[in-house]
Amino acid sequence: MGYGCEIGAKSSAEIVFLRPALATGHLELRTEAMAFEVAVDGRGRASGVRWFDTRTPALRGAAREQRAKVVVLACGAVETARLMLLSRSPRFPHGLANDEGQVGRNLTVGLGATGRGEFPPLDDDSAALAIPFAGVSLQDWLRPERAPVPRGGTVQLVIPERSPIGTLERLAHLDGGLVWGRELKRRARRHRDVLHVEFETFCDFWPHPGARVELDARVDRYGVPVARIHADVRPENVAASAFVAGRAAELLRQARAENVRIEKLAGDTLYLQHGTARMGADPRTSVVDVDGRAHGVPNLYVADGAALPATGCVPPTLTIVANALRIGERLLAARSQP
Repeated sequence: MGYGCEIGAKSSAEIVFLRPALATGHLELRTEAMAFEVAVDGRGRASGVRWFDTRTPALRGAAREQRAKVVVLACGAVETARLMLLSRSPRFPHGLANDEGQVGRNLTVGLGATGRGEFPPLDDDSAALAIPFAGVSLQDWLRPERAPVPRGGTVQLVIPERSPIGTLERLAHLDGGLVWGRELKRRARRHRDVLHVEFETFCDFWPHPGARVELDARVDRYGVPVARIHADVRPENVAASAFVAGRAAELLRQARAENVRIEKLAGDTLYLQHGTARMGADPRTSVVDVDGRAHGVPNLYVADGAALPATGCVPPTLTIVANALRIGERLLAARSQP
């Protein structure tokens, strides 16, 4: 739940992928490096990545370039689109692989609600503290025939982890603001005496012209234009979020939870982003093909959520991981061919 493991038992990207890859001697990590352009050669193929070194004082702010035979973008849907739009050249005057103006379009974000309920304390305090992080997902209200909206969504019920740091962080931001001192202590004492069950819902966010990423006139500390995010939510999607959140809250009430409440209804557009370089067979309506290869740039790949065309009413993380591994296998297979 957001913290490392001192014995390496946690199934994180660092433990599962980065450490084994570093151990082979074939991977070099360049931390604190700000990529700002994918360079192309005269044939319109990606030739490398230009970046600012923010770590070495003598080079801070100086542009450097890493040459490459293949470039894979995995910056997240917003920053991948930003990097592609920044990568302009005589061959790609509107941004890399953006001949049809599709880069940055079709943004979708995780749309859903959050809430919680409280149950009476267990008889044994030590047993209450021993309950681990646990969750279960329901899709009883996903299909249209089970909901008065075009499409429902997924409900995830969670008993949150009880680590001291994670618990206090959550309590400090419980109602959207930030508290500390006496009020945080009061919340912590009350939290100790009840069993909390939280819910999170995931609903569709349909692509439409009002949801996109483009470059802004403002710049970051390197003088590079930042991303401007448009994430207007369609009324149908808000209605679906409200419906599924209501079913989740009613589920807790039926289980005799107390103080049941919906905390967020339409979710947050900062997480679970997809679609800005979506995959498809038609270059006129997509940016990459089904293998993540950019249309018109045969050695450029997108391996993050930007390639996913829709939310699917579920968190996309494991789908992104699986797709990235699939793209990696295709790259290895292509490399082994004569």
